[in-house]
Amino acid sequence: MRLLVVCIIVTVVCLVESTNSKHRFKQLTSRRTRSVAECSDIEPLFKYDLPPILKPRVPGTPSHAEVKQYIITRLEQLGPRWKVTLDSFSSQTPLGEKSFTNIVATLDPHIDRRLVLSAHYDTKIIDGSTTKFLGATDSALPCALLLDMAHALNTKLQARKLEEISLQLIFFDGEEAFVRWTNQDSIYGSRHLAEEMAKDNGLLSIGAKTGIKAMEAMVLLDLIGAKLPAFQNFFDETRPLYEQLAKIEERLHKVDHLEGHSKSNIYFPSPTLQYGRIEDDHIPFLKKGVPILHLIAYPFPSVWHKASDNLSALDKPTISNLRKIFIVFLHEYFYLK
Repeated sequence: MRLLVVCIIVTVVCLVESTNSKHRFKQLTSRRTRSVAECSDIEPLFKYDLPPILKPRVPGTPSHAEVKQYIITRLEQLGPRWKVTLDSFSSQTPLGEKSFTNIVATLDPHIDRRLVLSAHYDTKIIDGSTTKFLGATDSALPCALLLDMAHALNTKLQARKLEEISLQLIFFDGEEAFVRWTNQDSIYGSRHLAEEMAKDNGLLSIGAKTGIKAMEAMVLLDLIGAKLPAFQNFFDETRPLYEQLAKIEERLHKVDHLEGHSKSNIYFPSPTLQYGRIEDDHIPFLKKGVPILHLIAYPFPSVWHKASDNLSALDKPTISNLRKIFIVFLHEYFYLK
């Protein structure tokens, strides 16, 4: 799925201020934080958005086409202020030519500053089979979570006070290698989309800005849903975003709104920069200068690239806790009412 380029991660204390620190969060009061957390419910996610996605999703298979159409339909249901853009293309793979489709949804596409939330929706071939791997953490749950949160916050996002920044959702296709992870056999969708969005007057350009330049930051979710995850800070430029997530986690812990959560199992343990690189869909965008927050559980879940990465691998208390953290984060990022 992805290559860990540096096997031993060295940590150093970063003393350089982030260039992305210009964004100011509007912190919720304790009462509003508690109110938002109390209204966060994962049951609709497990009832509605997860089941249609939690199936084998290898590009070129009927079930992949079904998941693609489900994601498109759900995004179109967000309403006319959202523009759904399909980036469809073909590429040569070790198993022959394959077709891929990246799915992009942009709220108020006339706005030239966008926070991007993203995940990949395809699955891997394991043991020569296109049907054995459901990829619950990799990345059915992240995709379902993005759809669920977009619908839950849609009214508030459309009435947001911070009108000069918008939200963009990207569902990448073809992240997984068909045979073995190489620079050519991997991240097909993100490589193509980054090139298209970097072109003048290219995909999702706005005015003089390319789609790439309009990205305030890209948050990539991957390997999420298993119990006791830890997310490291891989990029100093988005350290303020990481720190905000850590602060929200701490605040929710203090008001006892995180189920089964302890100080010994912090999800966002330290903003100290981790010198190591996990190859994933963010890489083509990172190379083009997009600030990246890579929210990937590391160490990887024990079910990584195994048939056991199914519904039983998902831990509801953990998912509920993370959803609360992300929901509060979006409230504070966009100054939501």
